[in-house]
Amino acid sequence: MGVSTGEPGGTRDEHALEVIVIRTDDSLRDDVLTGEYWRKPSSSLGAPFFQVLRWTDASPSFPAPGPVRYDLLDRGVDLGPSLHQWAERVLASGKGSDHERSAALSLILDRHSKKALDCLARHPYLTEQELAVLLGVHHARMPQILGDLQRYGLISSLGEVCVMTTTRPATIRHHFATHEGLRLLARTEAVPPLRHGEHAGLAVETSAKGRGGSRMRNLRRNFDHTLGVNAVVAHLAFDAQRAGHKPPRLLNEAQAAEHFRYYDRPYWIRPDAAGVYYLGDSSHPFLLEYDRGKMRRRDYLRKLAGLTAYFASERDQRSYGSGLTVLVVSESYGGEGRFADAVLAGQALWGVELPLLLTTDERIRRNAHGLLGPIWRTAAATARRRWIGADRPGQPSAYRPSSLPVTTPNLSTPS
Repeated sequence: MGVSTGEPGGTRDEHALEVIVIRTDDSLRDDVLTGEYWRKPSSSLGAPFFQVLRWTDASPSFPAPGPVRYDLLDRGVDLGPSLHQWAERVLASGKGSDHERSAALSLILDRHSKKALDCLARHPYLTEQELAVLLGVHHARMPQILGDLQRYGLISSLGEVCVMTTTRPATIRHHFATHEGLRLLARTEAVPPLRHGEHAGLAVETSAKGRGGSRMRNLRRNFDHTLGVNAVVAHLAFDAQRAGHKPPRLLNEAQAAEHFRYYDRPYWIRPDAAGVYYLGDSSHPFLLEYDRGKMRRRDYLRKLAGLTAYFASERDQRSYGSGLTVLVVSESYGGEGRFADAVLAGQALWGVELPLLLTTDERIRRNAHGLLGPIWRTAAATARRRWIGADRPGQPSAYRPSSLPVTTPNLSTPS
């Protein structure tokens, strides 16, 4: 590394640093960095360390303010812009390096805005009300939070759905994180944006031109299904909040997907969501499947074959511990019945009974306790029960390896 002395004859390369010298006198005390003890070789005037030390290959577009000199502040000396003012200048100009913009956004955005960006990167196309529930923030604060994120290009919204109310038409917007939002999230983790989006299970725009990645395209292609999953997940968070329970841990489709092998055969599960619901000191893990009733019987059996192998291989215990339940929410009563028939057919075919419960959108909306109410049924019985709670009348029988036959189970789906 070349070193520059700050004088005409000094050598220089792209990583060169200026030499600074500390003064050695009796005044050197604890304020070694903020005191005027440092100087360049070409100067006899002392200055604070942070004013003397700087990179010599390039200067930042917007030099950040140095540490506050309270002794000068007391004497009424103008110290220049504060850090917050500096951040506003960087963002207003649209210039500056990536590091400067990232630092400015970190200073400007509050913790709720940062949390909202992360939530939208994991659960895109949430409405303002759904996002407020997942963040645990009063809905009156959401316009400011979303406005700040939109102002700096970190989020955008897709489509407008007009809903007729008793007074006037209302507009519902579905928000998602942009490529600029992904870049900010990646910089906070010191990871390249595309790599961060892939390994963190994010569903965001992967291009500055607005092109989404494969996850984003899949969610947009099945837009109504995506909105249904978001509504159920937000309703569960609202039910926990209303009951005074701890917020549930939620995973999106990418985070919940698992590939595994069972008897040397590859299987995968890809639930629409997953998570853990906390009730006091107990935890209740779940996989969520949202069914619009559009699949054929063969598609149902293919999905159920993966779930059967998942429980048979004890993969559920390694991932979630004991007590994992599959929750199926159907869009209609007819869809609920068809899914239940497919579950019974799978049980007869493979000899395995899954810990699976079913309900419908309408039952969730009509019950005062939402997903925590007695709205669930098993595939074999139509009597309604609770998923969790003190008065829950039993639990669906779960398949365990002790009941596994010695021969390899045939989990192939019939043609």
